[in-house]
Amino acid sequence: MRSSATFGASRRWWWAFAALATGLTACGGGGGGDDSPTPPPGDIDLTASNQDPVARSTAVAMLGGAVVDASGLTGADGGMARGRSFVARWARERRADILDLSQPCSASGSISATLDDRDNSQSLTPGDVLTADFQDCRELDSDEVVDGRMAVTYTGLGSSPLTVDANAVLSAFRVASAVTSRSTTYDGDFALSYTEPTNSTSTTRVTVGASLAARVVHPQYEDTVTLQPGYRISLYYDLNTPPGAAGGGRTIVEVLGKVASVSAGGIFNVWSQPPGLDSWDVEPYPRSGEVLLQGRNGSIRLQVQSSSAVRIELDADGDAVFESSKDVAWDWLV
Repeated sequence: MRSSATFGASRRWWWAFAALATGLTACGGGGGGDDSPTPPPGDIDLTASNQDPVARSTAVAMLGGAVVDASGLTGADGGMARGRSFVARWARERRADILDLSQPCSASGSISATLDDRDNSQSLTPGDVLTADFQDCRELDSDEVVDGRMAVTYTGLGSSPLTVDANAVLSAFRVASAVTSRSTTYDGDFALSYTEPTNSTSTTRVTVGASLAARVVHPQYEDTVTLQPGYRISLYYDLNTPPGAAGGGRTIVEVLGKVASVSAGGIFNVWSQPPGLDSWDVEPYPRSGEVLLQGRNGSIRLQVQSSSAVRIELDADGDAVFESSKDVAWDWLV
């Protein structure tokens, strides 16, 4: 997905480690429905007074907090190219138990990275640890600058099909727009499960561990949005160009779980409705899809109208009738 200069665009960098993981695994070794039940209510009422921060924090949870730039995972992005170059270095230098994978970013800044071969197997195996520190890192064809640390412990690896299972921790991992005042800083942990069933498709599932917090700075608001334990994001990527698109592939996004927002005042539940959110590489945001939000009382529905607009509908009294609605720009949300 080609990113714009927005908070939602941070998904490219959020998943840089996954590109490294898939690239290194190569050396060693369509969308699906979410059948989970409707989650229980949250601990705050959803009303006209908090619908805006609730909607914004939901968008953060869907896009900025968890959505992968899927093209980076399948080789159509600089992240995967970097991962492949790391593979070559691993092959040349695999005598070392600690492999230095540091390198400059393509536009400016650098990444200091090491791979710790914990079992001295001279190959990437479960238990090995990848640590990467980003320093003012910016890639070509991107307006995002990245700082901070990510540490990834591999728990499962396979080559046919290509699979990666890992646990990741982000520490002060900040993604900032180089052209606007938007930025997001992540702290927390999650489990990753990634597979490439074919050369043109991939499936990614992310499950939050203890918590994953995103501190958001936006031109119109600031908030801390925390994905709660067990919050899950599933991504189904197809590199083939969707009918009607000028190029690129598409990602189907599914989300399910609890989200906390400081600005909203508490916790509520978020879950996407089948068939999920449809996001094309050539557009900055999802172009269709629906997400339901449930509080202790009341509910909100986010209906994606296009890759530039979202409709917010409120049912404050819980009678299953949405008594108010308004259309907002994606850029107003994230």
